[in-house]
Amino acid sequence: MTDALKTIPIVVGVTAHRAIREQDREPIRRAVKDELSRLRALCPNSPLLMLNSLAEGGDLLCASAAEELGIALVGALPRPREDYETDFSDAAKGDFAHQCTRARETFVAPPTETPPPEGPDRDFEFRQAGIYVAAHCHVLLALWDGGPGTSAACGTSEIVDFALNGDYDPATGYTPRSS
Repeated sequence: MTDALKTIPIVVGVTAHRAIREQDREPIRRAVKDELSRLRALCPNSPLLMLNSLAEGGDLLCASAAEELGIALVGALPRPREDYETDFSDAAKGDFAHQCTRARETFVAPPTETPPPEGPDRDFEFRQAGIYVAAHCHVLLALWDGGPGTSAACGTSEIVDFALNGDYDPATGYTPRSS
């Protein structure tokens, strides 16, 4: 067995706000790179792998920081790529395409909740991708302002809450995981 097959990757999930002020981008990028470097130093025998929904803003910023450090990427998208890229500004579409191309794999995150009777909407799809990332990582890197969630229940606040407290049911709120 080769050494590469003996290692278990440390999966770093990402949840982040879309709107990152321009003056905050470089300090945040440095902080993300510092944290990824710290994790790498703590686990020198395990490669890092970033699991990321590649949304405009903080997600793409984290993917770029990971790329600078040679960290592999897997994209868990909320919807099919051709539909998803309509959410991006013209400036971010190139970054999104680049990160999709460099990713080991991209896929539409499967639902973990029962879709609403009227069918899944955009908010449901984004919530499913966020829950998928949080449920499938060892470390969740959150670029979050600490504010409360929104009525859409699909943002960074909700994903941090899910990661900390358990399963999410939009009708009743968060249900703690049973041990």
